[in-house]
Amino acid sequence: MDNVKLLDCTLRDGAYVVDFEFGKSNIIKIINTLIKSNVEYIECGFLGENNNPNKVLFNNLGELYDTIPQYPENIKFALMLNFADKNKFDFESDINLKYKNRICIRIAFFKNERMNALEFTSYLKKLGYNVFLQMMVTHMYTENELLDYINRVNEVSPYCLSLVDSFGTFYNSDIERYFNVINNNMNDTILFGFHSHNNIQMAYSNCVKFIELANNSRNIIIDSTVYGMGRGAGNCPTDLIMSYLNSENKRYNITEIFDIYEFNLKQIHETNYWGYSIEYLLTAQLGINPAYIWYLQKKNIKSLYLISKILNLIPEDSKHYLNVKFIDYALDKEHNG
Repeated sequence: MDNVKLLDCTLRDGAYVVDFEFGKSNIIKIINTLIKSNVEYIECGFLGENNNPNKVLFNNLGELYDTIPQYPENIKFALMLNFADKNKFDFESDINLKYKNRICIRIAFFKNERMNALEFTSYLKKLGYNVFLQMMVTHMYTENELLDYINRVNEVSPYCLSLVDSFGTFYNSDIERYFNVINNNMNDTILFGFHSHNNIQMAYSNCVKFIELANNSRNIIIDSTVYGMGRGAGNCPTDLIMSYLNSENKRYNITEIFDIYEFNLKQIHETNYWGYSIEYLLTAQLGINPAYIWYLQKKNIKSLYLISKILNLIPEDSKHYLNVKFIDYALDKEHNG
């Protein structure tokens, strides 16, 4: 299975659980331990304005370069960039970075931003960066829109294009459908990635399905996090997918992943739960952004009946982003009649 590579995004997706603050020493320990696990890609956090060294928010790629303790030849390091924030950063100031060929920028964009994201990808490629395109909420694309976009992606040729199950709604049949559309039309030189969420307990199964569909031919990248760490229902666990790949003759050092859980994440999980819950199942069933559950929990709304009632009131045009004004209105109406 040399065509399958893992991208561990514990420090990035898991950052939502701890308000981005793992602590500087923990950040370096986790990176070092992931390096020893032989994972091929390590996502270290976000490009984000920040003055707190304990957070996985980096003002520029130079800060990431200074944080990474070593640069093995077989590993690349990544940061996530929300496309809407792209103008906050000066990418040209970092073009002479040593080991730049081992640093990746992952652009997260929504459907309405997709064409501009391609244009920005071309710009970053000219500067010499490895660029991932992360198609947030991929299920919003019609098949014709997806085919058109793949044709345009082929012209730009990013390092990787990723299918993203943002709301954790995909079953194996959805994975097969999207895989076939993209795989059959995207150039072989572009890596094909998959990022899952676990709202319906399908994250691991969907990753295995994705790997099986690649059938040792298409080069793919699977996103995962240690113990599934991530906001809400979490992600595909690195520990599980590594175990599966090792059973297929890969050679990951999975005990290093166990160490990250035991010494860096176990205590966090005890006080900041992530994983499957009925609340996040509800968002998947309704095709609603899981951020609504996070917001309702912050408001101390615990009744499943009330949560379900409010989620069912969310209008179609507000399902894909957190409409705070609407949710506050719905709560006020529920409480005051």
